[in-house]
Amino acid sequence: MMAAGFSETGAQLFARLGNKPSLIKTLDTNLFPEPLQPGNVIELYGTTCCAKTEILYHLICQCILPASWQGIELNGHSVGVVFVDTEYQFSMLRLFAILEKRILQNLDKFKMDNVETDAERPSGEEVENFIKTSLSKFHLVRCSSSEQLIISLHSLESLFANHPEICVLMLDSLSAFYWIDRTNAGDSGTAQETMQRKMVDVLQRLIQEYNLVLFATKPAIVQRTKKFQQDLHGTVAEASPLNSSISEQSHEQIEHYEYLCNSWHKLVSHRYIIRRHDDVLANESGEKSMRALFKVTLIHPSNVKHQCTFLVTEAGVMYNL
Repeated sequence: MMAAGFSETGAQLFARLGNKPSLIKTLDTNLFPEPLQPGNVIELYGTTCCAKTEILYHLICQCILPASWQGIELNGHSVGVVFVDTEYQFSMLRLFAILEKRILQNLDKFKMDNVETDAERPSGEEVENFIKTSLSKFHLVRCSSSEQLIISLHSLESLFANHPEICVLMLDSLSAFYWIDRTNAGDSGTAQETMQRKMVDVLQRLIQEYNLVLFATKPAIVQRTKKFQQDLHGTVAEASPLNSSISEQSHEQIEHYEYLCNSWHKLVSHRYIIRRHDDVLANESGEKSMRALFKVTLIHPSNVKHQCTFLVTEAGVMYNL
């Protein structure tokens, strides 16, 4: 709801109430079996090194690239993305490299499918300028504390109001300040969740008023200890920090554990668990090598059963169909 005395331009009103570009209907059908809707909140849950941020790079590319360029099919959506980086791990070089690799791969495919055409291949400078143009739809925000995160989210309202082409908000990650906030809050459980609830309140207002889709990563930093794990007899589960030296078996068997506030749990419309599995490959000479496979499983809503597997390559996420 708008505050008393608030005024806005026609463009800002359109940003709030107008229809967003239809990216949600076709955005990564391998990952999303049903079309996403404005207001959806997608949580990506998993341990460290399970490619949660790589999925976000992949989705950014699909969002900011156009459907085609110089006759080359890119299957993009030409919409804006705001990425909030709370862990200072986002790499613009990695995003640029994925964009470049995908464009060149599609360009090679186009040339193979149209060998008889006389169209000249775009130069390296043209490709670079095209990538820069696409990146103009990408907005990066970095935060180093919960307080700064909440202030930054409030300040994004003017960006959303003045750029109605922005359809997607990404947050990587939700738990960057979890342990710091718990320590600062003392023993009070209510106080420990204060910053989380404030963050969720702002996020909920933004996605509802500006018809956004929110993607957020949530690392599995807390687990239930085995001896207190809930069983059929109703034993209460105890939470403990997740060991940073988690085993390969634990990577594969990790289950979701909600350690954030209840308001976040209620806000999530889609929750995915990402599990890593190290696959052993052998070549013709018998030499063995390892590759990491990632399995994504949709666990909420529970009435929709879906999973997919992917690799991480130089061109980003590649589904293992």
